Amino acid sequence: MPYYLFGTKYLIVIMSITKKYFVLLFFFTFLIFLVVCGGISWKLWENNCATQYPAQLSIEQSLNQGIAWLETNRANILAEENPMLWWMIKQSAELTQSTTLLSLYSEYKQRYLDSNPRNVWAYLFNANAKVFIDPLQLENMPDYNLLFLYASSCDSLLAQEPLVIEQLSPNFCNTRMLSPTCVTHQLMGLRIAQIHQCGDIGKMNQVSSQLQERILNQLFWDFRVVDVYLQRVWVIVESGAGNKLKPVWIHRVLSMQNPDGGWPGFESLISISNQRSLGFSSKGIDISTSESNFHTTAQGVLLMSLLRAGR
Repeated sequence: MPYYLFGTKYLIVIMSITKKYFVLLFFFTFLIFLVVCGGISWKLWENNCATQYPAQLSIEQSLNQGIAWLETNRANILAEENPMLWWMIKQSAELTQSTTLLSLYSEYKQRYLDSNPRNVWAYLFNANAKVFIDPLQLENMPDYNLLFLYASSCDSLLAQEPLVIEQLSPNFCNTRMLSPTCVTHQLMGLRIAQIHQCGDIGKMNQVSSQLQERILNQLFWDFRVVDVYLQRVWVIVESGAGNKLKPVWIHRVLSMQNPDGGWPGFESLISISNQRSLGFSSKGIDISTSESNFHTTAQGVLLMSLLRAGR
C-alpha cells in the first residue's frame, strides 16, 4: 500500500475514534448537566413548597431543647465574648423570662461588662452607658461591627465615619456579593439604630424595608440550610416582617436542629466518615461536621423565642 494511502487510512481511524470519544464526552457532560439542573430544581421546590405553619408545640419544644443545649455547654459558651451573640441571649431571656437564659446573661454581664468599665460594647446592652469610645479601639474592626457600635452608642464621631455612612445606604452590599451575611448584618445594624433612636429614623425604616425584600429573595433562591439561612429567617422576624416568611422556611430551621438541642452551621449531604461529611456551608460546598455550635444556636434560640412570643 502506498505510504500516503496508509497515512490517510490511519488518519481516518484516528478521527473515527476521536469522534466516538467526543460523542461520549458530550453525552456524559449533558447527563451531568441534567442531573445538576434536576437537583437544583428539586432543592428549590423543597425550599419553597407550600406547607402549614409549624405547630406552636414544635416551636416550644425546639426552644426548650435549644436552651438546654446552652445550659449543657455553659462553660464553653461563656468563654466566647462575642457581644452580638450575647445580645441575642439577652433578647431571648427578656422574651421568654427563662431562668437559664437570664442566669447565662447575668454571668456574661458580670464577666465581660461589669468587670471592664471601658468595654465599648456596653452600649449594646445599655443605651445609657457612659463609655469613651477610643478611635484606636476601632482599628481593624469589621465594617458591620462599626455599624453595630454606632447604632448602639449614637456616637457623633462614629456617625461621621465613611464606613458607617456607607452602611446606611441600601446599595452597600452591592459590591460585597461574595459575603452571604452582608445584608443580614446591615439590617441588624439598622434595627439596633432604630431601637436606640440613632440617626434619621425615617431613612432607617425605608432602607430596612428594602433590605427585608432582598433577604426574602435570598431565602427563596439560596436553599442551603446553614448558619446564614437561619440568620436570614430570624432577622426578618425580628424586624417585623415575619408575616412575609414562607412556613416551609421555619420548618427547615426546625429540621436543622440537632438531637442534642443545638444548631449546626453546616448542612450534610454525603457522609465521608463517621464524623465528617460533604455538604453546604455558608461559603459554599465544604467538608465539615454537623456539630452544634454557639454561633448558630444563639440565633436559633432567638428565632424560637420570637416565634413563641408571636412575633
